[in-house]
Amino acid sequence: MRRLAPVLRPAPAVSLATASGALILSVAVGVAVAPAAIAAPTPAATPAPATQTVSYDGYSTSVPASWPVYDLSRNPSTCVRFDVHAVYLGHPGPDQQCPAHAVGHTEALLIEPNDAQAATHVQPTSDGVVQAISATHQTLITASYGADQAAAQAVLARGSALSKTTPMPAAPTSTAAPTTADPAVLTTQSLGFDTCAAPSAATMSAWRASPYRTIGVYIGGINRACGYGNLSTSWMTSVHSYGFTTIPIYVGPQAPCSGVGQPMPTPPADAAAAATNNAYGAVLDMQGLGMGAGNPVYLDVEQYDGSAACHAAVVAYVSAWTAELHALGYVAGFYSSNMHDLVSNYNVASFHRPDAVWIARWNGSQTVYGDPVVPDSYWNPHRRLHQFSGGGVHTYGGASINIDGDAVDGPVGAPGAQNGPPPGLPLNSTDLGGSLVLGPGAASASGTSLATVVRGLSNRMFIRTAAGGLWSATWQLPFNTVITGNPAAVSWGAGDVHAFARGQNGHLIQFWQGGGRWTGQQDFGICIAGGPAVASTGPGSIDLVIRGCDNYIYLTTYSVAGGWTGWLPLGGRATSDPSVAVWFGHIEVFVQTTGGKIAHRWRDGSTWWPWVPLTNGNTTLGGPAVVARGALLMDLYVRDTSGALEYMRHAPGVDWTPPQPLGIAATSDVDVAALGAHRDDIFFRGTAGECEHRWFAR
Repeated sequence: MRRLAPVLRPAPAVSLATASGALILSVAVGVAVAPAAIAAPTPAATPAPATQTVSYDGYSTSVPASWPVYDLSRNPSTCVRFDVHAVYLGHPGPDQQCPAHAVGHTEALLIEPNDAQAATHVQPTSDGVVQAISATHQTLITASYGADQAAAQAVLARGSALSKTTPMPAAPTSTAAPTTADPAVLTTQSLGFDTCAAPSAATMSAWRASPYRTIGVYIGGINRACGYGNLSTSWMTSVHSYGFTTIPIYVGPQAPCSGVGQPMPTPPADAAAAATNNAYGAVLDMQGLGMGAGNPVYLDVEQYDGSAACHAAVVAYVSAWTAELHALGYVAGFYSSNMHDLVSNYNVASFHRPDAVWIARWNGSQTVYGDPVVPDSYWNPHRRLHQFSGGGVHTYGGASINIDGDAVDGPVGAPGAQNGPPPGLPLNSTDLGGSLVLGPGAASASGTSLATVVRGLSNRMFIRTAAGGLWSATWQLPFNTVITGNPAAVSWGAGDVHAFARGQNGHLIQFWQGGGRWTGQQDFGICIAGGPAVASTGPGSIDLVIRGCDNYIYLTTYSVAGGWTGWLPLGGRATSDPSVAVWFGHIEVFVQTTGGKIAHRWRDGSTWWPWVPLTNGNTTLGGPAVVARGALLMDLYVRDTSGALEYMRHAPGVDWTPPQPLGIAATSDVDVAALGAHRDDIFFRGTAGECEHRWFAR
């Protein structure tokens, strides 16, 4: 990054408007706007003209005239908040005058120099923000949003050659299988406090003179109101060296009846799906701060009361949040002033109750017991925190912070890994036998059955199917057709399998099964360099990707109504067979490039984005295998240069995780199918030439 000092000067502009709840881009030229009076950011009382132009350090933006503009270099104590409309210019100050507690998210902008200090403000996930670096590389722009992430992303994408930032934390290196997190990894009995923005390390050093020894820090979430400010790995290390432990807080979507911030979905299944995704994002936030497995994460759910459907949504969300954190090796905590739902479900077998609770009850009692709602026998011992006061300015060592007061007798955080495994790894395996020439292909039908197709020693295609966990015998397709590459398969329903491979003449060929019977085959008449890749968007549709004999990638699509389309060239000179997945309704294609790395290209609506290398990927041996698990995750499997399998994961708004070794040797490319949203089934040729099947359920 180019290192530049913060200087105000005119420049081309990107404008932001919110007339209809969306962010809209335009181009303008303007002069620097004088900063508004520095106080708690609030919208202007009287609307001025429709927009105002703000310029800073080679970047300009036009925003609604009602938005206040804060010059942080002149007033560094201004609190950078994303729960109110405002523009902040410059680096956030080290000791912002923030409230003790704030929740919510809306449209706001932070524009700061793109230097070493800004690098600590790059977000590990897109929890309510999107970020970009200006075309001149002089500024880092952070745009917060309420309910419309796509609109905020569009603003940055349509700017003057803005490039999205892609930071990622290091992946854990343990290869242990997931276990239930131990809530007693690290506990403390002390006074603590929490505040909206992390104080400076200097202030924390001064507060060693205070009676407090634990600090609550807001690590992320769509409803996190204050900016990251000082929060970083080095801040965590410094604070712990001063003798403080931490309470990591994640402010996710709120109860749909609370009226606070962005809500969680009301249907329990949707609330649970959102919680699973948010828990994974919280783990990435933790890893980005150097807080490894075994640490707690406390979910902040503000006061709520409403319909039975609202309460059911919260219960489903909290249960799924806890289950996912346990699967990822972390301790699950829950903060709220409403503990009734957790107490009433404490002994319900299907409810994954959090390991610890943080009771918000401002009664001044500096103890964790004697609560009128939570029985003393519940979450006992060392599983409770109590927020006993709120919103008071306290001064120690000459430094003042606006804090909530807490009594702490439960799990707290520390840098590094306390215990526990990395995210989900294969737990089960089956040797399907046989002798394979190349790698197998895999398909899943409606998340209820599996099929794998292989090229046997006779160079014919064989198939095995599984339903209810039981595999059929292996049998050869009834066409006696020679195949010469890795086969692929797809299914859009039970009893329906479509298999594809390269034929003896080098052409792409297809075999299909309908109603449980193999009824036909066809030669596409196109030369392919290896095995194809195939996915289905639903009944009656197929997306088929090949590497042509020119080593470029091509796509064709099938529908029952229209048949096969013509071949669409996608470019991307490849050195492996491709892989394809359908995620959020759009197609994603992956290949190994000539440099040995993995790159992907995707179609969003009718627009194809260019090929992009996976920023966290290693050099690989052969091609990748990718699968989408519902709307939550995309998983990628590939071999490293030694032939050992690696695993990467992608969640909405989050970059790909670094490769994680699985400790499994493969002698072919791998293929993968998703047996539902919580299970990956991977297939590959083992070291003895057999067909290996590994899977993990989450």
